[in-house]
Amino acid sequence: MSAGGGELDEPDEVLIQETLSGNMSSFDQLMGRYERLVFKIAYSFGASRENALDITQTVFLKAFGHLSTFRTESSFKTWLLRIAYNEGINWTRSPRNRQDLHDDLDSAAGALSTDGGQESGMLLTERRRMLRRSLQSLNVRYRTALLLRYVHDMPIREIAGVLQCSEPMTKNILFRGVRNLKRALAQAVGPNAARI
Repeated sequence: MSAGGGELDEPDEVLIQETLSGNMSSFDQLMGRYERLVFKIAYSFGASRENALDITQTVFLKAFGHLSTFRTESSFKTWLLRIAYNEGINWTRSPRNRQDLHDDLDSAAGALSTDGGQESGMLLTERRRMLRRSLQSLNVRYRTALLLRYVHDMPIREIAGVLQCSEPMTKNILFRGVRNLKRALAQAVGPNAARI
C-alpha cells in the first residue's frame, strides 16, 4: 500500500475514468504516480533539470488533452511513456533546444564518467567533453537508452516501454549503444589514448 493511503492505490483505469468525469484530483494522482519516471525520460533528452521540467510539463498537458483517446489495450504507464519519448524527440528537433542539449550534456557526461582518481581537473574536463560529444554522435534511441539505464538506473522493462520495443530489443539497443559509444570515444581520443 502506498504511503498516501487507499486513494493512491486506485487502478490507473479508475483514475482515468474519474478524470474524464471531471475529477481533477484523480489526474493529480496519476501525475504524482508517474511524474518522476516521466522526468527521467525527459532528462535523457533535455539533460538539465530545467529542460526536463519543461518537457515533463508538456507531456502531462498532452496526456490530459488526449486522455479520452487512451485505450486500455495497453497500460496507461506505457501510453504516457510513449508520449514522453515522442515529446523528447520533438524537443530535440528545435535548433535552440539542440544548443541547450549540447551545453547541458556536460552533466550527463560527468555522471557517466565515473573515474574519480587523482586526475587533474583539466584532464577530467577533457574526458567529459569527449564523452559528451560521443554521446551526441549517437542516434537518439541509443542515447536515450544509455542515459536511462546508466545515469538514471531505469530497469530494462521500463526502458522497453519508453522505446516502444521488446525487452530483448532493448538489451540489443543498449549493447549496440555501448559499442557505438566506445567506437565514438576511441575516435575522439585518437592518438591521445594513452593520456585519457
